[in-house]
Amino acid sequence: MVTRCVDEAAQLKECESVIPVQLEAIKHAVLIGDECHPQARIKSRVSDEAGFGRSLFGRLGLFGHLEDLPNMQYRMHPKISSFPNHKFYKDQIRDV
Repeated sequence: MVTRCVDEAAQLKECESVIPVQLEAIKHAVLIGDECHPQARIKSRVSDEAGFGRSLFGRLGLFGHLEDLPNMQYRMHPKISSFPNHKFYKDQIRDV
C-alpha cells in the first residue's frame, strides 16, 4: 500500500494535485497545507469565476473531510507569530 503526501496542498490548483494522487500504486493521500495561505493565482477572470483556482485541499474541506489545525508553532519568535495568530487563526495557536 502506497501513501502519497502532498505538502502545501492548499496552494496547488486542483488540476495540479490530482495527477500525483491518481498514480496506480497510490492507495491513500495525505494533503498538508494551510487554508490561510494564499491560493494559486489564476490570470483568466473566466477561469477564476469557474473555480479553476480552487485547490483539492479546499474542495475536500467544503465536503467536510477531516481538517486538523495544529495548535502549537515552533517556527517563529512569539513577537512575530502574534500578528498572524490573531489575524488569521483567531488566537488558537500557542508558541512553544
